[in-house]
Amino acid sequence: MSRIERTRVDSGDTTSATELNNTYSDYTQAPPGPALDANNTRDQAFDIPHFTNTPIVLNSKESQLGNANMHITAGTITSVTSTTDLAALLDHQIQTAGALATFLDLSAAPWSLVSGDVFRLWWDLSVSPTFVGAPWRSGVVPTPAGLYSVPGMSGGVWNITDGMHCWVMYLEWDITSAALSTWVTVPNQTGFASTFGSDKGGYLHQTAATSTVGAWSVYSEGIATAGEIENPTLYEGHNEHGYYAVSGMWAYPATGTVTVYGVRVKLTGILHPSHLAAGNNENLLLYDINAVGGLSYSSGRISAVHMRGS
Repeated sequence: MSRIERTRVDSGDTTSATELNNTYSDYTQAPPGPALDANNTRDQAFDIPHFTNTPIVLNSKESQLGNANMHITAGTITSVTSTTDLAALLDHQIQTAGALATFLDLSAAPWSLVSGDVFRLWWDLSVSPTFVGAPWRSGVVPTPAGLYSVPGMSGGVWNITDGMHCWVMYLEWDITSAALSTWVTVPNQTGFASTFGSDKGGYLHQTAATSTVGAWSVYSEGIATAGEIENPTLYEGHNEHGYYAVSGMWAYPATGTVTVYGVRVKLTGILHPSHLAAGNNENLLLYDINAVGGLSYSSGRISAVHMRGS
């Protein structure tokens, strides 16, 4: 952009009202002159006094998830077992060891979003996947999911796992009433209860508010350059994760009026990646009832802000 030059004012210079009034007259732009925007100004030209006192963050709140005690001892751990029957899916709300539900409760002072506002939410939880034996290869091939064959170093073929089994945590909210009895998944989020032939799960493209927890970490010894492995029943290893933090974030730009009374974190599993065999071959996460495991969790937090759109 062009530059407007100004003569420096030195100590002792004299001036008049007319001169002061006319000093910046060349900045004036009569309609339909260009707007003062990112194309003809710089952020350094503004300071706090240029802005109104209207806050950007209208509401904020933080709550406990799981157990309040940070020590991982008896009474501070909640544990669940994976789905073993597709007719009875694991549908677990994050709670204390005493079965007290923990969530972001806004029912006493609901947040009213209007078009243009943004609802942003973060959550984290300390988790520990558990299992007995080698559930990733229990039963007869091709169950459980994720087993595939590769050449063996001593001849023949061995079945190894891709290690992609996981648990998922996802968000639900109540935008109906302060009674907190009408929970639904947040926009663009599956509840992992859809039916796909003889399987159940959810579309991967509907996981906007999902965080995953690896069920286990498995490896097999072999020669990478030859694409061969040793007998995995003898040389297969695994690592137990122990407790570690899993987090997630979700943002919702409101396109209309919505009132938020509460948000909670749900947990389910164990699932494994798959895809449809027709149409667009969309990616899925499906329950694997043949790979059984558990998940323990201790403490975490859930926090949110409501940001003004205009």
